[in-house]
Amino acid sequence: GVEMVAAGELPLVSCVSEESFRDLDDAASFASALRFALASTLQDPTRPQVSGVRIDGTFMVGCERARIHRAAVTVAALSTPATLPCLGAQAIIDAITACAPPKPKRGAVAAEWPRIRIAVGDRAVALKTPQRLVFVRREAEPYCDWRRIIEWGAAGCVVSVKRDVIAAALKGCLGDVVELTVAQQQLHISWAARDGARTLGLGSVDVPVAAQGTLQQPLRISLAALSSALDGMSDDVTMSMSPSQPLRVESVGRLA
Repeated sequence: GVEMVAAGELPLVSCVSEESFRDLDDAASFASALRFALASTLQDPTRPQVSGVRIDGTFMVGCERARIHRAAVTVAALSTPATLPCLGAQAIIDAITACAPPKPKRGAVAAEWPRIRIAVGDRAVALKTPQRLVFVRREAEPYCDWRRIIEWGAAGCVVSVKRDVIAAALKGCLGDVVELTVAQQQLHISWAARDGARTLGLGSVDVPVAAQGTLQQPLRISLAALSSALDGMSDDVTMSMSPSQPLRVESVGRLA
């Protein structure tokens, strides 16, 4: 690697001081949160806006023009917020995943995770594991004002549902978009699969939910985006809906 840098075939690695490194309190949760935020990042290098995953205190945030994913993490607070490019975030996920201890056999004591540390330098974020030292270039500032994006008024309807129940219902839906309505403690999901002007199929499914309020006007949502949001949620999910606002999906420590 050093010879390739000297030959000008690789960029110089930005140094991060040893004093900047801090232990990850829960490496598995850190990687999981990073993966969740990465699902909604804008991965189009031709667009002018800053993308990637934002490490901001104890939050991981991914944001693109139609979605935002935020995950809380238990990690020693980093001194400086930083934005990781998409490929760099994936490299950190891979490095942490490679350190995962094997699953214990029945009755055996689970092995502990090795020490993993992270640091934010002026130009790079560095991750140290027993086997790897990963440097990831920081994206340019500023990042979008994600806190302002997730602040909106009270929802007209809030439903509580099990993640696996609604995820199973969505698997039977075809097409790109689903329409959601809520009435009589039922979440009604309808879909239409089209090829241009031709309708190839129609369908709907009702999911029992605990609902506060109703939603009579259909809310049209990307099927892929909704499925992606649910993938990172815990068992109990809350969905907040209003015709004039984005769909808000929440569980413990996660928001989409």
